[in-house]
Amino acid sequence: MYQWSVGPANQSLDYPLPHDIDLVACDEPLKDGPGPSLTEFEIDSPSQTLLLLSAGAWLHGSVKVVTSTGTDSVKFSISTSLHRRRWPGRDDAADTIVCSLKRKDGESGVGIFNPVRPGPRYSQVRYDVLIELPESHPFINRFETNVVNANHELDDLQGKVYFDDLSLHGSNGGIRVKSVSTDRATIRTSNAPIEGHFNSSDDFVIATSNARVDVTVDLNQVMSDQAKMSINTSNGPLKADINLNDMRYAGVSDSKPDFLVNTHTSNSRLDVTFRDAPVDSILTHRGSTSNSPADVRLHPTFEGHFSLNSHSGLFNPIVHEHQVDDPAGRGRRRNVSYRNVRGYVDGDVKWGGSNEKKRGNVDVSTSNARVTLDL
Repeated sequence: MYQWSVGPANQSLDYPLPHDIDLVACDEPLKDGPGPSLTEFEIDSPSQTLLLLSAGAWLHGSVKVVTSTGTDSVKFSISTSLHRRRWPGRDDAADTIVCSLKRKDGESGVGIFNPVRPGPRYSQVRYDVLIELPESHPFINRFETNVVNANHELDDLQGKVYFDDLSLHGSNGGIRVKSVSTDRATIRTSNAPIEGHFNSSDDFVIATSNARVDVTVDLNQVMSDQAKMSINTSNGPLKADINLNDMRYAGVSDSKPDFLVNTHTSNSRLDVTFRDAPVDSILTHRGSTSNSPADVRLHPTFEGHFSLNSHSGLFNPIVHEHQVDDPAGRGRRRNVSYRNVRGYVDGDVKWGGSNEKKRGNVDVSTSNARVTLDL
């Protein structure tokens, strides 16, 4: 391993390095051959932020996050190998660097970069990153990835480590999560699916494109006036099973539990189920797709207005009203009323005796297909 001087003034302009990072120590794992070659770094815990970055035109790979016992450090193991399409001799892909890096005070991690230079490209670099988080330090302030052409796989982390802030950002690679718990999370990729079980509080974002989303989410209101979640994709089915939980400390707020959930896709089915929600909670949900069915199932605690729109007189929205007991155990009866006019349904749900001014609102729409609401 060779040393790079800390500070952006000493870093090569050939590499697509973020402007706000400083390289600390770097390895050229493919300098002496196509590999595979293993590079390892350890970072003392806890760190303010743990980073994994990659940038370069010839990179593709994977990221796996697990936990470990018997150590107090975060361990990064990076396997790199060169896959040639032609054999003209050495080319710039062999100049890939794997570096430990810093950003601001207390932010540290690892980066994988190959140079940006004119000329033909004869090969690609495969990188596989294994990140081991110590269970002896279960609280992580922020964990951030920003990697190109890579899959993410998170092991069963819930109950072992907890993230205050989780940001996974990939491209052209799927994100699969067995389970994870976090205060806030942003999960983004492109042209690949996102799936798994997430437990998040107050602010949660899932976004991809041209691929499916299949997730189970426990959304907890803890510190915010309203817990917010958005799930977005395009040209792929969106399936979400959602549990809404009020986890605010007793006496902190006299307001009712309040949740805002947006789900959007296009040209594929929308399938959203609210499995659980607190009694007397307020749910605002906007769900949409196009040219495909939209199905939403609400928990019996829902009270408020709903609107369903197929944007077509050929597909009248369907409301399935089920007989349910009062979720509050007060013996109330539920009143459901709605009107259906040429592809549009406007309705209202109210539990007897309720005079709340602020209530929920659910808006579900598609085009050229049916809309179904289960109550």
